[in-house]
Amino acid sequence: MAKKKNKKDTTIDSTKIHPFFKYEISPEHLGLLAWFNFFMTGILYYAGGDEAYPNPNGYVRSIFLIFLVFTAVCLLVSRFEKILNKYQIFIYIFIVLECLITTLCMISIGLAGWLYDGNITSDDFTPSRVWSYLIPVIGLFIVSLVSFTIYHQNMVVLKLNKGRAVSYPISLGAIVSTVILGRQSSSPLSSTIVAIIGAIIGAGLFPGGAVGALFCIIDLIKHPELKEYYE
Repeated sequence: MAKKKNKKDTTIDSTKIHPFFKYEISPEHLGLLAWFNFFMTGILYYAGGDEAYPNPNGYVRSIFLIFLVFTAVCLLVSRFEKILNKYQIFIYIFIVLECLITTLCMISIGLAGWLYDGNITSDDFTPSRVWSYLIPVIGLFIVSLVSFTIYHQNMVVLKLNKGRAVSYPISLGAIVSTVILGRQSSSPLSSTIVAIIGAIIGAGLFPGGAVGALFCIIDLIKHPELKEYYE
């Protein structure tokens, strides 16, 4: 009988690969997130001073001020490559927080678009109208967290090409768009589109960045030597 040829082992040793290549989250992404959030939190902080928006005891505006200051710090840190390489775990923690800030900013903008009907005042922020937007958004957020956890546990980014890997999380946006479009809205079409885009980006996509960064943190804690593979 002819001997069977030994098959070449093509298994990828994930313990020798930097988390960036497994989860597509790089320390350098901190700068991109910080630039985006600096602009968004600045707008929302300015809008918080408008009487048209609810701002009980100034808490809402204070929250966005904290986001703005933290984002400015992240923006400054991102300019130093040595810090990005040396303190990767802390950088990924910053990325997790920046992703969550982006989520809150986009949902806030989406909510304003959802309530806009040619004009917007604090009276428009009634519980029924606010929750009609937030309930499906929260649902999408939970689905996104669970899906991206499974997605990264299976190292889909590493196994698939980038085009296919990216198409998977983007498809989650269809969930919230279907739910929100199925609801009646007094807002103009353009404002409704803003609301949907805010929900898809905020609750559907950026939680994936936070989850991916958390997986990077776990990998670097378990295998500190992995940071050398990025440098």
